[in-house]
Amino acid sequence: MDHIFVTGAEPVTVRLKFDPRVAGERVTVIGARGISLNPPEQVLTVSSRGECTVSAQLADGAPRGHLLVYCKMLRTVVPLTRASLATVQAEEARTGGRP
Repeated sequence: MDHIFVTGAEPVTVRLKFDPRVAGERVTVIGARGISLNPPEQVLTVSSRGECTVSAQLADGAPRGHLLVYCKMLRTVVPLTRASLATVQAEEARTGGRP
């Protein structure tokens, strides 16, 4: 899994993509190691397009953290890393803004 790069300490919206065949399934998202969510644990539903979004914030001074995502008895770790604006822009250019 690639890192999600963020700048500053402002909340960011993270789009989680799933196979559209799991539309309607519940997803539990927990912030860990320097990541905060509001509320702290979120239970979301996968949309018909196979995605859901969560707002996450990397704590001041924390260089990185991660989200724990649980869906259908599978756990996925989504790492977030604080980076410079130049790094974020370079990654967006490399991926075309897509995950």
